[in-house]
Amino acid sequence: MRLAAGDLKGAIADLGESLGRDPSDAAAWILLSTIEERRNDGRAALQAWEKAMSLNPMLDKTHKRQEQLRVKAFGQPT
Repeated sequence: MRLAAGDLKGAIADLGESLGRDPSDAAAWILLSTIEERRNDGRAALQAWEKAMSLNPMLDKTHKRQEQLRVKAFGQPT
């Protein structure tokens, strides 16, 4: 509900509680990654995405999403 209302900090708090109960919920990690990206926190978005991928390796077989987040977190590779 908080995400739908645009309360990104509140949505992150809700996800924190959810992941505290079930840290293996890949969908919650994906959502957290999306929210962190919307907050312009590339590193947090990448960390959440990598956690989701560790739980579901088939999530991003081409690693395209991971590379997009890596660029947002650290800039273009040289």
